Amino acid sequence: MKKISYIFVVFSFLLGPAVYGGAGLEGLLSRGQQEHINGLREDAKAEGVSLNYGGHSVAPVVGYEPVFKFCYGAAYFFQNPDASWGVDVNTNFAKVYQAHSQLSLRFSNAWELGFKLAVTKGFDPYYGEGGETDPGAFVRLWGLRSINRLYLAYKPTSILSVGPFVDFRVHKEDLLDPPTPFTRVAPDEQTVGAGAFLKIDTVKNRNEVRDGFVFTVLFNHVPASLNADMSAFSQLEGEFIVYKDILSDYVPDVVAAFHILGGMSFQQPSYIYKYRLGGSGTMRGYLDNRFRGSKYYTQQTELRFPIFKLLSGAAFMGFGDATDDTFTNPKLAYGGGIRIGIPPDYVSKIRIDMGFTRDSQGIYADFGQAF
Repeated sequence: MKKISYIFVVFSFLLGPAVYGGAGLEGLLSRGQQEHINGLREDAKAEGVSLNYGGHSVAPVVGYEPVFKFCYGAAYFFQNPDASWGVDVNTNFAKVYQAHSQLSLRFSNAWELGFKLAVTKGFDPYYGEGGETDPGAFVRLWGLRSINRLYLAYKPTSILSVGPFVDFRVHKEDLLDPPTPFTRVAPDEQTVGAGAFLKIDTVKNRNEVRDGFVFTVLFNHVPASLNADMSAFSQLEGEFIVYKDILSDYVPDVVAAFHILGGMSFQQPSYIYKYRLGGSGTMRGYLDNRFRGSKYYTQQTELRFPIFKLLSGAAFMGFGDATDDTFTNPKLAYGGGIRIGIPPDYVSKIRIDMGFTRDSQGIYADFGQAF
């Protein structure tokens, strides 16, 4: 298929071990993984590559995250002009088991129906609520967690997509570890919500982003009428990303990327709907689920630059906070990393980052850019 090889598409399921990705938006796959899938499909269409025969691939899944250490498993991916489906299963040294799947059906150039699923059986690291938590004082919330989303996207122009979605989320706690008298952090829940999204995306080439911007806004409502023993709440989330090739006249492929993301809740959300910061996607250096709250903000700036052939680098800095009450001082995170191009065209990349903060640090191995 010219420059596109399906064996590398499935590496987009090289997932960080948390079932909830980043702060909230598109939380089932990391941004790099999700955009890589979409980017390969768009590149194939732009280059006139025929997908009529369909494509199947099976590949290993590998990754690293400070809390869960190495993860490993297997993935399968299929795509033709009208549909794509991917699924992976993996585990890690912490004995957390996961399954992820994504299905997309395209009815025309303007309409797409999709379903995303993520299930984790194991523990969720819990440091407490708010933005002033201690990295050494966490418990493992063992149990079952799942996030599922059915969406319908309408794309009236090449840059605009809009549509409704339905969420179904499950949170069930088994026990706390280290062993203590059982004290439930949050009630078990099976929660149904619904909402709508709008996205404006001017980026031309998702695998080699040099210029453009992405703006996304999402509104979600969880009604009490569909969820027993739970009060109704709503959430509003927004995201803005800008990419700019800043030294094209002097040094090629030096890109500055700016990312701002925030959300707020109207009434108190349930445990599984609370925003969370830390991990490989937001505020790298803070551990996954380090900060939690009903509202949050975060900003990241990243400078991406070539090093040698298949090797490139990045330096990043960001700050943010999450809370149920009043925001405190912003939490700073910074670091750097390398990107390793994957054959045959070396456009798709494995990302290895080292992040530092005031009281923790972490190494992250993932697929694609952080944003």
